[in-house]
Amino acid sequence: MLMKFSAEMNDKFDAVNKRLDDMNTRLDDMHVYMDRRFDLLETRVERIEKNMVHKSQLRSLLIILEKKEVIDSFEKEHVIFPVAIE
Repeated sequence: MLMKFSAEMNDKFDAVNKRLDDMNTRLDDMHVYMDRRFDLLETRVERIEKNMVHKSQLRSLLIILEKKEVIDSFEKEHVIFPVAIE
């Protein structure tokens, strides 16, 4: 009877260990997936930061657009110093 109980307990422990191994495998797969996603997002953020317009560049563009009469001085000032909406 004790041998039967011991065998049943070993079977249960084996089943639990198998489930834990399966969970660890899934977690490892998710970790690899998340690492790839973070790498992709980091690459996109770096690309955005590299291509961003600096404030001085924006100011120069607005001056050019104003001189070409694409925008007027009010619009230029509104872009440089946006009106706070309350």
